[in-house]
Amino acid sequence: MNKKILTAKILLAVRIFILLHQRSFFLLKETLQRTIHVAFFFKNIVAEAFITDVFIGIHECTMAVVLV
Repeated sequence: MNKKILTAKILLAVRIFILLHQRSFFLLKETLQRTIHVAFFFKNIVAEAFITDVFIGIHECTMAVVLV
């Protein structure tokens, strides 16, 4: 895997973790939207798949928080 892609994934995961910890769902949504735009701009299939997985996971987490 490309070193830059791996670094970007790690930084994105850390940012998502911090935003989830702070329960800042608006900033989380903004971060994901920006990341998705970048991934589509560079046509990076790996990044798109990663973002989709992250988005699904975050959706499940937010639904769990809302239900509890």
